[in-house]
Amino acid sequence: MITIEILRNIKHDGQQFHAGEIRIVTDQLGGYFCGNGWAREKGGEVMPADTTPKTLSVKSVTHGHKAATA
Repeated sequence: MITIEILRNIKHDGQQFHAGEIRIVTDQLGGYFCGNGWAREKGGEVMPADTTPKTLSVKSVTHGHKAATA
């Protein structure tokens, strides 16, 4: 288990996490939140991820579908 400080409001798996809360969560969930920059480990050295805006280079794609026939 890991103690984290929530940095942003998060809705995850049916729960609401509010900025400023201190939560005890599993190592996996804490790593997920910290890795996305939504939380930081309380009293630890794990720093939030870089959340500065990024530019994506998206290739041309198509998406097709047909109506179902009764």
